[in-house]
Amino acid sequence: MKRLRALVLALLAIAPAASVARADEERTLLLDGAQRNYRIHLPPNPGGSGPVVIALHGMLQSADGMDSYLGLNLVADRENFTVVYPYGLGNAWKDGRNPALRMTFWSPPGDDVEFLSKLVQTLVEQRIADPGRVYLVGLSNGGYMTYRMACERPDLFAAFATLSATVPTTYRTSCKPGRAVPVLMINGTADMIVPFYGNSLPGVMSLYPVMYTAKLFAELDGCANAMESAVPSHGSGGATSVTLIYWSNCRDRSAVVLFRVNNGGHQSPSIGPGRETPMASRMLGMRNHDIDAAEEVWAFFRHYDLSTTSGLQRGTSAQ
Repeated sequence: MKRLRALVLALLAIAPAASVARADEERTLLLDGAQRNYRIHLPPNPGGSGPVVIALHGMLQSADGMDSYLGLNLVADRENFTVVYPYGLGNAWKDGRNPALRMTFWSPPGDDVEFLSKLVQTLVEQRIADPGRVYLVGLSNGGYMTYRMACERPDLFAAFATLSATVPTTYRTSCKPGRAVPVLMINGTADMIVPFYGNSLPGVMSLYPVMYTAKLFAELDGCANAMESAVPSHGSGGATSVTLIYWSNCRDRSAVVLFRVNNGGHQSPSIGPGRETPMASRMLGMRNHDIDAAEEVWAFFRHYDLSTTSGLQRGTSAQ
């Protein structure tokens, strides 16, 4: 457990705060009399209510670290959407897992489901967010929290994406979203922190293998059988490769997409500048460079809109 905690802490040794974009602002909201914080990155040409991606950091990670690791702001500036980085209390999220699995045995009291729900409401009231085009992505601990929101508040987000996360086995009976939820997943098969093939710890909540998690949401969404294809290699030199597994013909024209990074570690794939690799990458495992996590997340999100009958934007199809 100490070794795993050291690995997670190593993930945080990433880019400095100097990379923060000019439009970023620190903001707060009150929740049950307590102050909760978030950072907002506005697009270069904001024009009223528009698409918003809420990005949940990993355990003990900062908003700066999340941005510099994924490069999501670069995509947002090009595609003209807003990114919001909420802060978990103690820089961690109460994602529904046993505290031992979160490697945090104490954190300040607070309800993160309520916080994120209030955050969406605030962004809509401020006419920053189009209520039909709010999306949620999370890394590691933030990914687990994303799954929790997909199960408990699917009404708030048009689509979900998780990076290096899976779900507890209890979700087989407890996760009952009221609608089909589009989900994109990116996971490495050599991830030492979030085992691709799951784990089972005596006396502690077990975690599903990643494929079981994907199949669970495919089942919840009423999807047909999966299709599988290899992603062309562009920059990983053969050390890692990516396989795309895609469940289509889902209810409400939803989809479940899994990028399986073969030999990939507790790392999100990246391409190009603005995506800083952790200094402790050797301990975290290899980072793939055939796809870019931020680009794939937005390419998936942009198709979905809660304000349409089917949940999919008019004139588009999920590819």
